[in-house]
Amino acid sequence: MKQFYLHCLGKNTLIMKNKTLILTILLFLLPVLLKSQMALINWTDDTISINSDVYINSNTVLKINPGVTVLFYGYYSIYIEGLLIAKGNKNDSIVFTVADTTGFSDIYSENGSWHGLRFNNRTNNDTSFINYCILKYTKTYLINHFQNGNEMGGAIYSHYYSNIDINGCSFKNNIACQKGGAIYVSDNLSLNVNSSNFINNKSFFKGGGLYVKNTDSKIENNLFYKNSASDVDSVLINDTLFNIGYEGMGGALYLEQNNNLSIVNNNRFFNNFSALSTVFINSKDYLFENNLLCNNDGYAFYDGFGINGNGKIINNTIANNVNYLYVIGGVYALLFNGDFDIRNNIIWYNFSGWDWYQINSGLLIYYNCIMGGYGHPSLYNIKENPWFVNPTPGPGLAFDGLSADWTLMEDSPCINAGTPDTTGLNIPAVDIAGNPRIFGNRIDMGAYENQTVWVKVNNAPVADNINIYPNPGNDKINISLPGNNTPVWFDMSDATGQTVIHTRLYNELSAVYPQNLPAGIYFYRVFDKEKVIKSGKWIKR
Repeated sequence: MKQFYLHCLGKNTLIMKNKTLILTILLFLLPVLLKSQMALINWTDDTISINSDVYINSNTVLKINPGVTVLFYGYYSIYIEGLLIAKGNKNDSIVFTVADTTGFSDIYSENGSWHGLRFNNRTNNDTSFINYCILKYTKTYLINHFQNGNEMGGAIYSHYYSNIDINGCSFKNNIACQKGGAIYVSDNLSLNVNSSNFINNKSFFKGGGLYVKNTDSKIENNLFYKNSASDVDSVLINDTLFNIGYEGMGGALYLEQNNNLSIVNNNRFFNNFSALSTVFINSKDYLFENNLLCNNDGYAFYDGFGINGNGKIINNTIANNVNYLYVIGGVYALLFNGDFDIRNNIIWYNFSGWDWYQINSGLLIYYNCIMGGYGHPSLYNIKENPWFVNPTPGPGLAFDGLSADWTLMEDSPCINAGTPDTTGLNIPAVDIAGNPRIFGNRIDMGAYENQTVWVKVNNAPVADNINIYPNPGNDKINISLPGNNTPVWFDMSDATGQTVIHTRLYNELSAVYPQNLPAGIYFYRVFDKEKVIKSGKWIKR
């Protein structure tokens, strides 16, 4: 026999029940929802103490009011075949957590955790709402849990359910030993995840933050920060355990959709880790747009569907990512006979750059800013420094992508440089910051739209008379400005976008001295108060 406290109608009632007995046998005493004729449980007290598994049957709605804390005194779940209406608000969240977190980090025990919200077997078109909720310290541990989905989904597990709407939530410190560190959803009708934070969640296989399979899904306006999908492959030799590598896919997000539609818009992915990718999409049809992927370890983006795919990768900023395991950063796509549209992206300073494995693909790569360029036949791509306002000093997890500023300087070559015709691309009305998506005479490259530059002016006609030499060079750069009568400045940045030289040029012939800079490729610009006069690349030997 186990106990739990059911707080209902403002009173505390101690109920003794067997774990297998359905909670709602007394629901004939409670109000009835007028439209659906479903019985209602309403949790209103400040704290709901859970001392047993809770079951909400198919004819029942569990409603939780703003400000309620659902406190688990042990490794228990709320099993939902009915509906959950957990609607907090911005100033008064609903909190799901465990009373004692001691032992949470032990992945071989249930200590220090609870077992999440478990949705099952609802096939009509009803919707459960989880809005402005905080879900933390859930765990599916590694022993005796590889059955009945118990190894999936830390905070939320949903299988063969109808619709789930998640908005304004926080998922932090959740662990799944297989898939979906915070959330696992499979074979639902639909899933919406909007304006939520996924922080420090972990799975040992797929989807450190979120895993979705065979479900129409919209993943929009979320933050994925410091999540991971990884495990260590080991081999036992002469009674000694040797680590031989890592496995794991989708450090932040894994979508396995087959014929379902995936929309991934306006999300921020920073400092996530996995062996294979930050975002892994194994889907026939998807739109991946207006997203930031910076300072992650693992391929920034990986398309794994391959056959007759129809993916659109549009207006994303993908920068300063690394992959030390496979020595490929940036974007990696495994494409076979697919029809993929890749436009208006900024792909910059990813460890080992941009790499594709492609066979007979209908691959369209237009109007992107790609460091080092791209060898596949493509049109209107550039390889100039995008000039972020304040990027991280370097790639990978050693630098905090969240604290950087990935917007574009006013003289960025990516402003008003995207595709001139956005027809059919389903471009949203706003960029990742909520500003108008097209400002000026044309769309920008990347996730942010500059809101001040109306017409891009770069490399003005006078640029032909400006000489930057020697190039390549070593310890001195000469700058010739014939006939210059206005204040002019010279900036130089390294490959990460960090400014390494900034000086005013006072004479028709000036010089700067980069003797302390390491050998490599640098990007310069000569500009006055109104425009960039000349920009280009300088190589130090």
